[in-house]
Amino acid sequence: RTQLAEIDFGEGSDLAIVTIADPETRSSSQVIAALAGASADHDVEDGILEGILMNATVEADVGYTIYAHAPNGTWGRYNIYVSCTNF
Repeated sequence: RTQLAEIDFGEGSDLAIVTIADPETRSSSQVIAALAGASADHDVEDGILEGILMNATVEADVGYTIYAHAPNGTWGRYNIYVSCTNF
């Protein structure tokens, strides 16, 4: 499954976290997150210029959490695609 989500760095931060509920998540699930086009606050290029990195943790039967890091800090919201594959 792939879905659109939003990460929000607020007024200025280097870390944003979003939790996505998905009771079908298994301990063997794999989650991938990637920047996804313009948001209300940023153009497509902004996430690349900010060097945003993302990682995810999985909690079986609950869902997953996406962690986004902007090494030099950023602000506002970014759209991301999140894909979870259950094995």
